[in-house]
This record gives sequence, C-alpha cells and structure tokens, in this order.
Amino acid sequence: MRASLNIMALALVFTFTASNTPNAQEIDASLYRDLDYRFAAIFPTPPQSREIPYLTRHGATQAARQFYVEQGMHQYMVTVVALPAGPAVDYYAVAHAADQMRLKGEVRFEYDDAYDPGIPGRQLNILQPDGRQLRVSTYMWDHNLYIAEAVATPGDMAALKLEQSLLLLDAAGDPLDTGSGNCPIGPPE
Repeated sequence: MRASLNIMALALVFTFTASNTPNAQEIDASLYRDLDYRFAAIFPTPPQSREIPYLTRHGATQAARQFYVEQGMHQYMVTVVALPAGPAVDYYAVAHAADQMRLKGEVRFEYDDAYDPGIPGRQLNILQPDGRQLRVSTYMWDHNLYIAEAVATPGDMAALKLEQSLLLLDAAGDPLDTGSGNCPIGPPE
C-alpha cells in the first residue's frame, strides 16, 4: 500500500517538474515486475539478474538474487534474499540489512517504515565518501528480504524512482495490501 502511494506521489512530481511529462500509463509501463521473486520496481532500463552472496545476521552466507542496472558510476539494484529457515517476517533481518547499509557512509535520513501493517521496513539516505548518494528501502515478508538500493549522484531521479517504487507482490502478481486481506502474515506476537 505504501509503495503504491509512493508511485502516485512520483506521478504527481513528474506532472509538475518534467517538461515532457509522462502520464500514469507511461510510469506504470516502466515498472519491472518479477512474479517469481514477487516484487516490482521502476528501473531506468530492464534489469539483468545475478546470484550474489548475502551475509545474514547470524553470520551465514545465503545465496540471493540481485536485479540490477549499471549506468557508468550509477547502480540500481533490488536484491531478494530467501530466508526459509527463520520467521516469515523477521524484524531483525530488516534491521541487519539497514545496519549493513549504514556502514557505507554518512546517514543523512533514516525512517523506520512499515510497507503495510505487519511488514517491517526501513528507508535510508546515505552520503558515501565518494560523494554519491545511496538510497535504500528494505522490507520483509513471507520469508523474503527485499533490498532496493540506488547509488547515484545526489538528485538523480532514477535513484529516487527505484527506491520509492519497490512493490511487494502477492502470489497472483498483485501489489501486496495487508488491509485487503491478501497478506497472510501479521505482526510478530
């Protein structure tokens, strides 16, 4: 639900700031969807994917799938880490992912943000030592940790779009909405 609202907000920003204003259909058309990994996001171009190692909070290395676009010094990535052995929603896994991002530079903004009730998340804006900005959104649901990262010059619109557009999808490929009853996972007891 939160990510859906962010996409609508991005559409309004474009309406008022772009000279060749894309309409909502054009913004939706640039949304990359992956039904196997149950996410969608706005990448600057269709992403490639690769397997990468992810170090969990327990110190174990877990294989993860990363979807990425590299354009010169700019990088746009969504990493999906399957964590089948732990809880379906692990608040500590989200906190660990945010902790790892904080090590990359000076945190300029951080928000403890739930994607929807029962789906923990964090958003960070970090200035790296090389002057590039790292924008991060991370969420977890149904044993999957999602990390959207964009590393670009400050003010890069593609970085903002990726970080703010991350959508979690249900099994049917629709945006996850815990208020609609299509999310079987609630907050921890």
